[in-house]
Amino acid sequence: MKELSIIIPVYNVQKYLEDCLLSIYKQSLSLETFEVITVNDGSTDRSLDILRKYGKIYPNLIIVSQENKGQSAARNNGLAVASGKYIFFMDSDDFLCLDSLSSLLSKAVEHDLDVLRFDYRYVDEEGHKLDKKTNRDKRRQYSDWLVDGQFLYKHLYQGEFFCLSLLKRNFLLKYSILYKEGVFFEDVEYALKVAYYAKKVVYMDSCIYAYRQRGTSTIYTIDKKKVTDIIGASISVLKYLDD
Repeated sequence: MKELSIIIPVYNVQKYLEDCLLSIYKQSLSLETFEVITVNDGSTDRSLDILRKYGKIYPNLIIVSQENKGQSAARNNGLAVASGKYIFFMDSDDFLCLDSLSSLLSKAVEHDLDVLRFDYRYVDEEGHKLDKKTNRDKRRQYSDWLVDGQFLYKHLYQGEFFCLSLLKRNFLLKYSILYKEGVFFEDVEYALKVAYYAKKVVYMDSCIYAYRQRGTSTIYTIDKKKVTDIIGASISVLKYLDD
């Protein structure tokens, strides 16, 4: 069994994909420790060629292909083949900005955590740091504290949730926590379920994730379906809390 499975949905990101992969392989983790599960979501650009190129270099890179079904289906399919004790979901246009993944993983394994939460910074399309404020200052009071799922409730919507956590795979499987497919803002309901069930949680004040701001991202475009999906996710959250 690997200690870590990094799951990356890939769809038409040839411009950013190599930055993402290189940032992982620059981490001080031995190849035997982790696996990189890339899920090609029906890409029509050179993304699959790039994956095959890196797959020849790194034996721990796994390529899963599916018809275009969206990020949620890609993450779920990645989880289905993962063998790591911990899961880390990354977006293929983002990258890791510090060599901290090894220390985070050691912390999670040492304390047998359900969730280890860390932090991020914003970068522009070219990868340069943006002077855009996050909610990191509000979270620093929890740095290195062992807390329960209430921490996740309080900070549920402060930044992208799924790509800022190491999640124990057996914890996800035990409670059948999967992404809802075919909707936008799929992380809202997912994050709630993780927060509801998590018992052993640590927040570390380590800013290792670079969250790329792209004009074509979901949050920058709006249509009727996206509005409907976010309302639906909010209703699901309220129902979940009432149960």
